[in-house]
Amino acid sequence: MREWGKKLMTEYLDEARETLKEENSTREFFYIFRIEDKYYGAANMEGDNIIPSNLNRELNRKHREILKECTEGTIELEDIYNIKA
Repeated sequence: MREWGKKLMTEYLDEARETLKEENSTREFFYIFRIEDKYYGAANMEGDNIIPSNLNRELNRKHREILKECTEGTIELEDIYNIKA
């Protein structure tokens, strides 16, 4: 994931920004953190009326593949709180 993140922030940055605009997203991030000896990831997208990724874009297909590899399958999230000013 670290290598992919570096690529997104450099060689794919312009295309990544284009996809965020297509998805009505203003920000997307992924953090890796460690608790004791276990690593975890946290991802988030911000924006109004976010729509699904355009899977006709190779970048989006690759991104989904990398995330699936890192999470070992499906991610289920429960929204505990979501506060906007």
